[in-house]
Amino acid sequence: MRLYLVQHGEAVSEEVNPRRPLSDKGRLDVQKMGKFLSRTKLKVEHIWHSEKTRALETAGILAEALSIKDAPVMRQGLAPLDPIEGIERELRKREENLMIVGHLPFLGRLASTLLIGSTSPNLVAFQQGGVVCLERLEAGSWSLKWMVNPELL
Repeated sequence: MRLYLVQHGEAVSEEVNPRRPLSDKGRLDVQKMGKFLSRTKLKVEHIWHSEKTRALETAGILAEALSIKDAPVMRQGLAPLDPIEGIERELRKREENLMIVGHLPFLGRLASTLLIGSTSPNLVAFQQGGVVCLERLEAGSWSLKWMVNPELL
């Protein structure tokens, strides 16, 4: 199973819009990422996202670029400060590839826990609009397969 962890694209400030949708740069970065990922023939069966507007918009752009047949699903438990234990348990049972679009520090804590069994140290330097690919090995452990950030595209 592959798990794709995506930090939402850059959002406007709360002063500009309290809902904090993607900024023009954030939208462009995520579109570039989607175009890049579509050329890699990435296989993702489902996309989960938090309830925040910026995560919903990021998930929608990536779902369209990757031609995901099922619409992205809003999941509770993916907010920045939510505990990771429930999602971690669920991931251990999953067989299908999954993309999670969320926030820091949640994504960093989840990645570190899957990779080394602890939220500290924070092993992955997420960037807005970036994608981290983890793979669950047969023994149940996880490895970091690759990471790409919009600035590389």
